[in-house]
Amino acid sequence: MPELPEVETMIRDLTPRVVGRRIERVEAAFPGIVAWPPEIQDFEQRVGGQEITALDRRGKYALFHLASGDILVIHRGMTGSLLLRERDHAAEKYVRISFQLDGGFELR
Repeated sequence: MPELPEVETMIRDLTPRVVGRRIERVEAAFPGIVAWPPEIQDFEQRVGGQEITALDRRGKYALFHLASGDILVIHRGMTGSLLLRERDHAAEKYVRISFQLDGGFELR
């Protein structure tokens, strides 16, 4: 399970690279990956089109502040990682969710 310093390092690394970017689309590998709202289509619709305004950390959770005031809360689980890649980069084997960002990037 990621420890606090690892989560903090991830946030510090991602902040200058994703703040100000717009989430164009969300693709979830399976519906259970999102806790709320219960329907994945509602989540995709709510998050899609929003700008990431800030990143923060609360314990082992990464907090993505969105322009609407919503906060996207992400936990990496036992062995997870959060990677920023160019969209044409081959997807890693166990990608659970991807946020397609403007500028040709994808947060997986």
